[in-house]
Amino acid sequence: MTATRSSAVTEQPVGRLACPGVLESLSDMAGLLAHDFNNLLTPLLAYPALIARDLAPDAYGHELLSVIENTARDMVYINRQLQGLVPKTDPRNRIPMDFNRLIADTAGRLREDIANHPSIRFEFKPGAVGMPVLLCAEDVAEAVMHVCRNGLEAMEKKGGNLTVETGLTDLSTPLSGVYGAVPPVGTYAYVRVSDTGEGISPALRDRIFDPLYTTHKSLKRRGAGFGLTIAYRVVRDHQGTITVQSMEGGGSVFTLYFQVSTPPGPGNTTGSEAVPGGAAHLVPCTPGTLLIVDDEKTIQQLFRMIMNSALPQCRVDTVSNGAEAVGRFAEEHHAVILMDLHMPVMDGQQAFLELKRMCESRGWEMPSVVFCTGFIPPDSIREVIARQPRHALLSKPVTGDKLVDAVKARLPMG
Repeated sequence: MTATRSSAVTEQPVGRLACPGVLESLSDMAGLLAHDFNNLLTPLLAYPALIARDLAPDAYGHELLSVIENTARDMVYINRQLQGLVPKTDPRNRIPMDFNRLIADTAGRLREDIANHPSIRFEFKPGAVGMPVLLCAEDVAEAVMHVCRNGLEAMEKKGGNLTVETGLTDLSTPLSGVYGAVPPVGTYAYVRVSDTGEGISPALRDRIFDPLYTTHKSLKRRGAGFGLTIAYRVVRDHQGTITVQSMEGGGSVFTLYFQVSTPPGPGNTTGSEAVPGGAAHLVPCTPGTLLIVDDEKTIQQLFRMIMNSALPQCRVDTVSNGAEAVGRFAEEHHAVILMDLHMPVMDGQQAFLELKRMCESRGWEMPSVVFCTGFIPPDSIREVIARQPRHALLSKPVTGDKLVDAVKARLPMG
């Protein structure tokens, strides 16, 4: 395919972050803060459903519980923005993606937001991108969504047009003075987001990617101020760049560039190996047994209550760290383990590897492990989930229904 040079690369550069050290500092703190907030939010999301079961259908308490749930969901949204500031993906673990399909799927999700804005017209224009791009799909989709939502907010009052288009371009000379890393010469896939909103004044343009800086706050979402910062972080971590064209009162154009490169060979990826299990010659797990592993006593109690209520025939054990989990599992050979990832003494990832070694040495079937964490999970865990659907990954805060569904689908009752 012949790559054509996009007109966007002739844009005038708009500068760099006004506070270059702020993003790094926030990234260091965000993971720890998000973990603590997620543990605190989990009961706020899960307890209302348990309480509601004991109320009469017409009780006023249902309305009060609804307020608690809605407030908790707003807090979850803010916390996810905090998590978005944390680098998620080791470059070695990115996979070659169909760029157009990824952006098309993202555009499909965006239509749900636009349905609430009848005065805004949306169009997706896929270009000729026939080459795979090494990406973390989740991160790139999130970045594009944040840039699009920024455009929607710019048109909230008067309406207008939002356009998302993709293409392939050959940067024959490096760009300079742009947001993100200065890209080397090469072939780039790009996604361009154009809006006809209020635009950005030159005085403000150098601050738009700064954390917590916003010129407008969504009328429907709390926590504005991190979206463009997250987009910047994602593009920067992919060694790409962002360019911006904008005139006050004349709309804005954001272009995100991702370099097209050769996917890694068979031996170049990292992560845990697939875990064998369920073979006929292996000793099967003990049916109807669940082990909850979490260092937060409130989470242990909550998860036990949820499981005892939804699955009364299941036997539920609880421990506080990975080392205790390995010891208890050696005695009971549980069928499912619901395990936090970040714990003292021994974390969830280490415990998983110890359980795997124990099962291999004893000829036991490997249990299904449902990882449940408030941190960004490591790529090795993501790879285990991708290779072995018997395992699962849930992000705290998690609702009781999702928790029960994940365990029930993997729990043999005998």
